[in-house]
Amino acid sequence: FASQYIFWIIAPRKLTFIYHYFGSVPFIILTIVALIKYAKENLFPRIGSKYLLYAANGLIYAYILLALVLFIMFYPVTAGVPFDANYIKTFLKWLPGWYFA
Repeated sequence: FASQYIFWIIAPRKLTFIYHYFGSVPFIILTIVALIKYAKENLFPRIGSKYLLYAANGLIYAYILLALVLFIMFYPVTAGVPFDANYIKTFLKWLPGWYFA
């Protein structure tokens, strides 16, 4: 991940685009999957209470659901699909420095 990312941190350009980070995405996904697998195989069996086990599994499913919902929400912008500007201004522009168009 660092070998893909570190060069854009030290780049002298003030403006970098999202596609500069696309090379790191497979590494991020594989790391998240490995962490979830490690937690399910090594950490979860140590939880004594079945309710805590349900809560831990619920957190994993909530994270996956949140990632899916955010992907669907931001897909029109990241894919460059023409979309309603009001939707983008209302739901996607969370910070004032975010420019989508």
